[in-house]
Amino acid sequence: MFRLTILSFLLFPIALFAQNSPQSEISGLVYGTVIDSVSGTPMEYVSVALYNKKDSSVAAGSITNQKGKYEISSVQAGDYYAIITFVGYQPKVFSSLVIDKSKSVFNLGETKLNNSLNLKEVTIRGDIPTVSYEIDKKVVNVENMTTTVGQSAVEVLQNTPSIQVDAQGNVTLRGSSTYQLLINGIPTAMEASDALQSIPASSIKNIEIVTNPSAREQAEGVGGIINIITKKKKLEGVSLLANISGGNFERYGGDFALNYSAKKHTLNINVAYNQRNSPSDITEERVSDFGSYQTRVEQVGEASWKMGGVRAGAEWIYTPSGSHVFTLGSTYGRRLMKPYDNSIFTEYSNDSLLRSYENRYRGDITVTSVSNFMSYRYLINRDGSNYLNVKAIYNLRSVDEYSYSNFFDNDGVKIGGNLGTEFGPSNVFRFDLDYYKTLKNKMVWEVGLQAQFGISKDDRDNFEYDPVLRKDVLQPLFSTDVQYNRNIHAAYSLIKGKKKKLGYQIGLRAEYTFREIEATNIPNASQEVNRIDFFPSAHFSYNYSKKDEFLLSYSRRINRPRSYYFEPFITWVSPYSLRTGNANLKPEYISSFEVSWIRKMKDKGNFSVDAYAKILNNLINRIPAVYDTNIVIEAPANAGNSLSLGMDPTWVYFFKDWWNSNLGASLYYYSVTSAINEVETTNESFNWNLNWINTFTIKGDYKLQIISKYNSKTATPLGYMDENYGLDASIRKAFFKNKLAVTLQASDILSTRRDITFNSTENLEVYRVRNPFSPMYMVTLSLKLNNYKKAMNKEEKLDDF
Repeated sequence: MFRLTILSFLLFPIALFAQNSPQSEISGLVYGTVIDSVSGTPMEYVSVALYNKKDSSVAAGSITNQKGKYEISSVQAGDYYAIITFVGYQPKVFSSLVIDKSKSVFNLGETKLNNSLNLKEVTIRGDIPTVSYEIDKKVVNVENMTTTVGQSAVEVLQNTPSIQVDAQGNVTLRGSSTYQLLINGIPTAMEASDALQSIPASSIKNIEIVTNPSAREQAEGVGGIINIITKKKKLEGVSLLANISGGNFERYGGDFALNYSAKKHTLNINVAYNQRNSPSDITEERVSDFGSYQTRVEQVGEASWKMGGVRAGAEWIYTPSGSHVFTLGSTYGRRLMKPYDNSIFTEYSNDSLLRSYENRYRGDITVTSVSNFMSYRYLINRDGSNYLNVKAIYNLRSVDEYSYSNFFDNDGVKIGGNLGTEFGPSNVFRFDLDYYKTLKNKMVWEVGLQAQFGISKDDRDNFEYDPVLRKDVLQPLFSTDVQYNRNIHAAYSLIKGKKKKLGYQIGLRAEYTFREIEATNIPNASQEVNRIDFFPSAHFSYNYSKKDEFLLSYSRRINRPRSYYFEPFITWVSPYSLRTGNANLKPEYISSFEVSWIRKMKDKGNFSVDAYAKILNNLINRIPAVYDTNIVIEAPANAGNSLSLGMDPTWVYFFKDWWNSNLGASLYYYSVTSAINEVETTNESFNWNLNWINTFTIKGDYKLQIISKYNSKTATPLGYMDENYGLDASIRKAFFKNKLAVTLQASDILSTRRDITFNSTENLEVYRVRNPFSPMYMVTLSLKLNNYKKAMNKEEKLDDF
């Protein structure tokens, strides 16, 4: 009954505000002609797109006919801007087209496009900034970044403000790894790290960074949301984009994307395969203090995490009329990961040598994922001011894992080892219903419901090698089956609008969580949770002037631990390391405050500053403890609380037409208080990270990009992570009017990147250094083909543009 009361409260505004707004009867017309600036001849197949100024969404479009003429008719009343583009030419922007009762017809006249290949300085610089801001998100345009060609989404994110990527490809958003990853607004079935490694950079259009999500979004992920927006062609015809790449350290791959667009149908198909490898040298020293004596274990070796696989996706968009849009999509991924670690371990007791031997760790992990979705949007009003959206999502993820850890003496004879196997699928069904309504005073009201059902199973077995029997023997105490059920049901309501210079968006979300864990062979391991949480959000924008805009926001978020964090069984990681789960984990909660200032510098660039404060409760961290002599076990625990105070300034500036500089920084104070074994400790640090991208466009259609990065030393719950810095570069040469391109990339050119960590508890200290192999090189060949040859009729409107 209580849940029904909450839902009734959130949906009550339907009865109050659900009234139809009269549909505008104004029908606007935009037309003109496009010619070559040098020859004066008409240009065919030139793209003319009309964008809504409020959110930069495409409103309508056309392409020129054989006479260079175009016409966009039946345009609803509104405030727009137009961009005229053609491959190899500088784009032309018309910044203000206001269609209303006073003026509904715009003749843009004769537009002369300059061929960039004929210019002394080869440069194409559009008027849309690299980073743009909306009231609740930051949008980063990545289409023109040459260093990302042939790479994955992880490499793209390395150059994105507010995001850090370590040497192993782990992504954090403002220092947090507990963010939510979306692809075109759809949750991925894969782990975020796996998904980002498998998405080809060439398929990405924009990256949306949402550090303070609104009530519309799922509350999951204390770090916020990273939404990958892929490219979608809107013109009629066929296009093909293909890349093939290869580099040192067994890194290679390829991908292609095919698009077919007709008036009512759009089909997108993409296939990618990549093989990545991140070899490194490893050293570690582990000291355990038992009072009367001290033990030390030293590790020296080489490790890597090889991964490769295929990712294929298809999406069909059907628009039978301007009021109905149907979308069906499916993505399949299969990744094979083969981590290895060859190390020599040496044991000491009070500095006396006990023994030395070799450990060979091998992993064989296959992750299969399938994501299917279906959506339907009904435009009650054709101008998009009133619509209903229905979405259904099914995600499947299955893992087959074999982990071998074998020990050998100095003569190469096997003296021991462990084998761990894990099999299990996870399934998630999700259903969304969203309603969007523009009221008479231009206020917008949004309301929605969401139901999500999740179930996962894990069959875990551990074996220990018997040197007498010379075979692996099952260890029943270290083996178990686990079933994990988690259902999340939610409702939200928000209101937004703008009064003169002030924009606002205020919302409330309620989520009900049901969780049940059942495990065999482990007493009292079954647990059940029923919980209701509320997540308010507030966003404000203020246009102080044409140059300056301010944003202010607040949100509350949650991080529910993944199923493997609860698994109560013990798994061997190395001869001296074990890991286990914790069925009593509580979710993390975060309250986030943020204020931003954006200044536009005419046509030279922009400057922005984001200042924020984040308070996190129930901080989850893996805590090491002594399991046995020289053996350490790690288990997740609610280790304490943390506070982050910082700012992220970003400066984008065009020094010259051929030189663009993008400087991003992150300056923050971090304090974490942990309580381990009833001992409270506080670690704090002032951190600063820099990311400086310089892009040079050179005569002869060359483009050079240099990226410099620095991450300072930072505190962790049990110690610190040392500083890290490096230099990357790429050079790109285009041929045949940009249809063919060759890109050479180099990362960590100076071989300076190292991961150094230190952790300590009451009687344990661990110092670890990971030194990646470098520099890494990659060569990529890219091909772009298109066949956009259908011109628009004079009265024809491209409804699905």
